[in-house]
This record gives sequence, structure tokens and C-alpha cells, in this order.
Amino acid sequence: MTTAAFISNGKKLLLIKRTEEPWTGLWHFLGGHVDKGETPQDSVIREIKEESGINVEIVGKDEKKGKLRKLKAPIAMLLYPVKDHYHLSFLFKCKSKNKKIKQNKEHEHEGIVTWVNPRKVKVSPYVRMVL
Repeated sequence: MTTAAFISNGKKLLLIKRTEEPWTGLWHFLGGHVDKGETPQDSVIREIKEESGINVEIVGKDEKKGKLRKLKAPIAMLLYPVKDHYHLSFLFKCKSKNKKIKQNKEHEHEGIVTWVNPRKVKVSPYVRMVL
């Protein structure tokens, strides 16, 4: 299970030009795997912070009634093949609390993170489908 974030800044989206599979060389949403004990919602917030230094919040309603919690919903769920298995990815619309990118050196091997107009670059099939 993975997560990804749709984060806009005018006509630009926060994307990563991937240097690893899947979609090497293409621009893609930031995100990653959901860690053990983590909700997809917590995962996407953590992944964006790790990869870009940007703090985000998921757009949507979150409710809690006693021990029951209704989580903010993804705007899409996509299933795609990766090598010999599939990833189920939850895409969340997020709002950035800051716009300045401070890419974490530990994640630089994954690609370059920046604000880009997705209509002017080669995007992954995932991004193309969402747009």
C-alpha cells in the first residue's frame, strides 16, 4: 500500500522527477509506502515532509466520535503494477503550509523535487490519469 499527494501552487504541482522505478525519468506525485502501524493519511504527510521539507495537511473532513474515527478520504485510489506485484495507492489532495522546498539528502536518490507545470513536462501514467 502506498500514498501520494496532489499539491498545487497555482498552475504548478509539487512533483518529483523519478530516478527509480516505477516511471524512471518521468514526473510523479510525491509519496511512498505506508509503514507498519501508520494510517495512509499519516503516511502521506510524513512522506511529503521527508522528501520535500514541506509541511502539508490533507484537505477534507476528519471526525472522531469516541473510539471511532472517520479519516479524511483520498481523492483517488489507483492500482498499478511494479515488477512482480501491484501497488494500491491512495492519492490525497493536500494543502502546503509552506512552499519552499528543502529536499532531504536521504531521499535525493529518488529524484528531483520541484514545483512544475504538469502540462509542460513528461508525467507518469498515474499523474496523466488524474489530470
